[in-house]
Amino acid sequence: MDADERRFRRVVDSTPALFHPRRSASICGLILLVLAGCRSAPTTLPAPPPPVAAGEILRVNAAERLVVGHAAVLPEAGQEATVFGKEGVVGRIRFTSTPRPPYCVAEILEGRPQRGDQFRVDSATQQHRSTP
Repeated sequence: MDADERRFRRVVDSTPALFHPRRSASICGLILLVLAGCRSAPTTLPAPPPPVAAGEILRVNAAERLVVGHAAVLPEAGQEATVFGKEGVVGRIRFTSTPRPPYCVAEILEGRPQRGDQFRVDSATQQHRSTP
């Protein structure tokens, strides 16, 4: 063997192998640990708030102290609502009977609601239909 062959053999023998079973297992283990640590906890979205029963007064019967309203989300019997007019709060109403979509009937508790006024069920008296 001449000097060039010995030098070449020394370089080849001292060069680390690219694929070594122990080294490959160690690298895979480290990758798995890193990926397991990066896993985030599943996120849970908060429940959406229940829909608010709100609508518009269509008819007013001042003698009987009743109003007929129109609403996309109908209130339940016994719920109270605040009536808003052009100048702010103009009265309060309480829904009296089972609504017939999209209409509902309410008695006037206070104030003088007029046709075209808006009503919104108060948060304190509003209950979701699934609530016992």
